[in-house]
Amino acid sequence: MSRIEGNTYYAEPEQPQQCDECGEIEELRPYGNNGACICIECSHIDQEQTNKNIAKFFRKNKIKYVEHMGQRVKLDLTKLIEFIDN
Repeated sequence: MSRIEGNTYYAEPEQPQQCDECGEIEELRPYGNNGACICIECSHIDQEQTNKNIAKFFRKNKIKYVEHMGQRVKLDLTKLIEFIDN
């Protein structure tokens, strides 16, 4: 299960649930509009909006690092904020 610890978001596999957009039972992430939990397929419908939603999620939760499968990445917060504001 994904979690936030301090300023790090640990992206882990999730249990399948019903997508807030299409209703399919899939692994979800909170990257839909207004934090809706959506599946990968729905996230690709409007990729630019999904990317903005991801950036807003990181900003709201004060995430500075993302760790996935042992890889830790530092986010460029300046570019993240510029992206959200455009």
